[in-house]
Amino acid sequence: MRICVDLNVWVSDQLAFAGGRSDSSASQVISAVNARCFGNLPLQLVMSMQMLDNLRIVLVERVKAAEDRAVAFIDAIEATIRTGPDRLDPYLIMAGAAKFALSDREDREVLATAFAGEAELLVTSNLKHFRTDKCEVVETTTVKTGKGPRQLHAQIHTSGDRRLIVADPIDVADWIRRGIGVDPSMLRNIYTSSKKHGI
Repeated sequence: MRICVDLNVWVSDQLAFAGGRSDSSASQVISAVNARCFGNLPLQLVMSMQMLDNLRIVLVERVKAAEDRAVAFIDAIEATIRTGPDRLDPYLIMAGAAKFALSDREDREVLATAFAGEAELLVTSNLKHFRTDKCEVVETTTVKTGKGPRQLHAQIHTSGDRRLIVADPIDVADWIRRGIGVDPSMLRNIYTSSKKHGI
C-alpha cells in the first residue's frame, strides 16, 4: 500500500504531540506510516524532495521548531521512505505538476508526487484544495464540530490508467483501525451502501 501524506498532516501530528496528544487522526496516520503498516498491508510512504524541503521550512517558520530538530525530523521521514517495503527514494518532481488543474503550485506538486510514486492514497486535511471538476467525489463520514456537523468526502482522481484516492485523516485513521483496503470500489460500495441502508 503506497500512500502520500500532505504537509498539513505532518504538522498537525507535531502540534498534537507538542500539546501532549497522541490520539488525533493525523497522529494515527503518522503512527501507521512509522510502523510501515496499513492495517494488515505493508505501507510504503511516497514523498518528494520538494515536499520534504517545504515541510522543513514550515516547521521552522510556522511551528517555530529549531532548525536542527526540523532537519532531524525530515531525515527520519526520508529514512522511513527509503526503508519501506519498496525501498523508494524521495521523488524529484520536475515538470509533472503542470498537468494537474489545481490553483496552488504546492498542491499540484503533491498530487504529481502521489501519481509519480504510484500512490493509492493521498492523505490531506485540505480536501477542498484538491477537488476538481474531473474527480469523482464520494461522501464518507459526518463529523461533529463546534460549528455543527461537517460532511467529509473522498476524491477519486484519474491520470492515464492510474487512480488515486484523496482523503481526510479522519477517514484514513478509521480505515486503518478497521483494516479496510482502500480502493475506488471500496469507497463506492461501503459509503453508497451505508447511505442506502441509513447507516
